[in-house]
Amino acid sequence: MVKVIIAGVPPKNIVYIKFTTIISFLVVLLALTYGQKLFYDLLCVLVFLIPLLTMNFIKSVKASKAVKKFLKDCIISDKELKLKREYRVKWGVLETLGHRTLSGLYSHDTFFIPNSNTIRLRKVELNNVDGDFCIVISKMGTGAALLSGFKIFEGECKGVTVVFVKPQNIAYKPVEDGIILKYREYVVEASIKPCRGGFQGSVYVYEGDKKLYVKLILNCMIKVENSVFKNKIVLVRPKNFLEKFNYNADINETYIIVTYEKNISPIALAKKLKLKLPLIAGNVKGKLTLELTMKIPFRKKLTKRTAVKIIKLKTLTSEYSYIL
Repeated sequence: MVKVIIAGVPPKNIVYIKFTTIISFLVVLLALTYGQKLFYDLLCVLVFLIPLLTMNFIKSVKASKAVKKFLKDCIISDKELKLKREYRVKWGVLETLGHRTLSGLYSHDTFFIPNSNTIRLRKVELNNVDGDFCIVISKMGTGAALLSGFKIFEGECKGVTVVFVKPQNIAYKPVEDGIILKYREYVVEASIKPCRGGFQGSVYVYEGDKKLYVKLILNCMIKVENSVFKNKIVLVRPKNFLEKFNYNADINETYIIVTYEKNISPIALAKKLKLKLPLIAGNVKGKLTLELTMKIPFRKKLTKRTAVKIIKLKTLTSEYSYIL
């Protein structure tokens, strides 16, 4: 099943309502402070604020109109995306990066990197589209997403970007199937096997006279546009002798995501795809490691790491045949 998602572009009526509400609030605020010193302070602020609000309003309306017109020209089925008229486009990769400032404010940068010349497009066969993706987002929304698609470079819909997310036949396979930590009578063993979209396994904890604090973490580090992003996901914190875990970030449906210029952010993308944060999904273009930590209060802390590689399901040996 194919689903169409509009990301980062609000409907035109919502844009008008927001702009009208903000302007009305500012006018009321000026009226309430008339004759006071605060009135003149607000007036000075508004001299600089109103042009910025107006520019943002115009850009939002333009984006909404362009996306609406493009969607009217689309005929979408499970096999193809047909367009009622030709568009001049370039294929490439959409990169969206999320950052947190020191004050905690969220910001994002979005780039479209073309990898083809301008072509005339009338139809897209979904089976032939590269739906490869990489999404690495922390709980705070920092991280990056790389998606394949095309961008329109001419006409009324100029700036509209369409990317595709498809189910990936991949699994995450640790270099070592098992990780063992041992200190005197304390032993922790993690057994990990690849599965579609991630991996699964068990953690065994053999305690001595002290309570053990154990956790298994998936770490990821990627570099996009000279920015380095680190993310970690705690897979399991065992509280019993045996704890099983299953990490699966696979996407089961094909998504056509329509956005405009630099409007989309990693957080907006994750929300539209209904993915939980923190998230490490897809064909990650970076360094993946599994980290097993055992902490004995007032005695010792041991850590062991193993690299994780991404494999295609069709290349799995009979040892992992249950995944197929």
